[in-house]
Amino acid sequence: MGDPCSSVETRTAVVREAYAALNRGDVAGFVANFAEDAVRVEPSDSPTGGTYRGLAAIAEHVKVGRGTWAEGSCEPEGFVFAGDRVVALVRVHVRLASETTWREGRVGDVFTFRGGKIVEFRTFWDEREAVEWARSADRHAGDTMAAHPKNTICLWFDRDAEEAARFYAETFPDSKVTAVRRAPADYPSGKKGDVLTVEFVVLGIPCIGLNGGPAFRHSEAFSFQVATVDQAETDRYWNAIVGNGGQESACGWCRDRWGISWQITPVALTRAFTSPDPGVAKRAFEAMMTMTKIDVAKIEAAAAG
Repeated sequence: MGDPCSSVETRTAVVREAYAALNRGDVAGFVANFAEDAVRVEPSDSPTGGTYRGLAAIAEHVKVGRGTWAEGSCEPEGFVFAGDRVVALVRVHVRLASETTWREGRVGDVFTFRGGKIVEFRTFWDEREAVEWARSADRHAGDTMAAHPKNTICLWFDRDAEEAARFYAETFPDSKVTAVRRAPADYPSGKKGDVLTVEFVVLGIPCIGLNGGPAFRHSEAFSFQVATVDQAETDRYWNAIVGNGGQESACGWCRDRWGISWQITPVALTRAFTSPDPGVAKRAFEAMMTMTKIDVAKIEAAAAG
């Protein structure tokens, strides 16, 4: 619901640096941005599973876990955001000191921020479960957003702002209509008592819909980019938008019936075309350029070569 002291870019940078520190064995660096009263939750079926409270306990926990590695890394390859939570989609490539074989897999790590610091670090074996938990936790955290957010996206509608806002609230998680305001007097495109503005939240982002009349139209110069964890989630949002009077475009873009553009972007796509391997990035990008809705399996096949 918006930590004003910590932007999405800042939180992402903090999480990336934490993993970089972990990979080089720097425990102090890993916990450098944790709050003193932070909480660490690791699945109970892990050898070091449990709940650890306080910076010192978390640091010791990380030290013990990192000490079991002989070599390897945990690399965040994508991020999903839910209010004050950052979900890192992590590729694990580790050989333990007690083993000769490598452990390969993926986990979802959820970092909760408050006041610019990490106050909770929670791991899930399944990336989708991590994303769903973060979104659910944010929905039920209560409305901690300030009465007047510093930054609100204002979207111009002809006269259908309320209909659009309610559609978004029904379609996307962490979305809701928070207020409907009526004009206190006549205005150029309406009369006293008409719905003038609608305040709503889309995927945790505060917005206001303004019924300003037909003077201005939307274009692809502005779009919402929605990170999806798999094909099922991609299909769900795409079909909801296009099936409700919207229009398909290209490369994962579509427009809703009010002309607002949406990029329905699987994390697998972002992960592939931002790969440090130029061959992987090129193949994934070229595959994307042939698509309308993104096909996750084809992106992954292209990335694999």
